[in-house]
Parts: sequence; C-alpha cells; structure tokens
Amino acid sequence: MIGTVIDIGAVRQEPVVERTTVLLLRFGMVLTAGGLLAAAPLGGAVLLARAAAATAACLVLAIGLGVALRAALPAEIRRDVPPARWSLTLPVRAEIRKFTREVQVMTLKELSGAEHRCSAPGWFSPTPPKRGDIVDVYGRRTRSGTVIVRHLVATATGQTMVVRLRLREVSTQVTTMALAALWTVTGVALCALLVLG
Repeated sequence: MIGTVIDIGAVRQEPVVERTTVLLLRFGMVLTAGGLLAAAPLGGAVLLARAAAATAACLVLAIGLGVALRAALPAEIRRDVPPARWSLTLPVRAEIRKFTREVQVMTLKELSGAEHRCSAPGWFSPTPPKRGDIVDVYGRRTRSGTVIVRHLVATATGQTMVVRLRLREVSTQVTTMALAALWTVTGVALCALLVLG
C-alpha cells in the first residue's frame, strides 16, 4: 500500500505480551489440570500414570521456559514477582503485562483518498518517517483494520525504514507463546488420552 503520511501520533506504551496469549495460556493450564484430575476416575491407575507422566514432562519444560521468561524481563518487573513458584505462575500473573514496548501510530492516506491507521510496534531504523513522506507500507492488516507495519520504503529516496524490537521484547513474546502452546498441547493430549483411553 502506497500513501502519504498525514499524521504521526504520540509514541505510546503497550504490553509486550498480548492479552490473547495470556488467555490461551490460562486455558491450556486449566485444560491440563482438568485432564489430569479426570484421569483417575475415568481411566484408572494406568491412565492416571500416563496423564501424570505427560503433565510432569510439561512441568519440566514449563519451568525451563519460565526461567528463560524471567531472565528476559527487566529488573524492575522481576523484583515484583514473588520467588515461590515464579517460573510456573509468572506467565499468567499481572506483572507480565507491565512489561511494555513503544508503539508509533500514524495515519496514511492513499492516492484514492482512503485513510489507514498504521501501528509500528517498536522503533524505526535508521530514521522514522515524517509527516508528508510518501511511503510504501509492508505489514499485515488486523481484523480491526489497523496495519501492523514491518517496514516502510520512502518512494522518493528508496530508503527502507525497518521496525525494530529489542531482543528482550522478542524473547518475552516467543517464550510466552511457547508456554501457551506447551500447556494447550498438553491439555489437548490429555483430553485425547481420556477419550481414546
């Protein structure tokens, strides 16, 4: 999409870990706990042993990912997290949403007159666009219509402006998504084990 930058909003702070990731993580934990609790009454000792082994493997991986997640967080947030059970409870605690990143919002007007809200999570390298710049936007459109910018190319100069994230932000996102996937896959596997028995 090519257009003119007509407005650049103030830089705002948004949580690095999205709310949907935290909800998926909580769903996976509840599904895993439910599958483990239902294993004994529905399948006896053999099924309970299989479910316990799957849950134990999940816990070991979750503790490792929790350690990695805690290491990625800034020191001021790590101080807020109680030491007991932090590697298991950290991803679903409110403290994880205190870790924020900069988001630059701008409005782009196409030649057709259509205006698009663009959001750049991070900072532009080497320089941010200025009001009046004609740029080619690369990114993805969300359900709400906002374009999440990956990079811009200034049509006049050919300069590429890439949206950058700090390594700490990327590792927090990846680790939290891995934890959500781990717990959800374990929960689904336990449910399948209960059904297929």
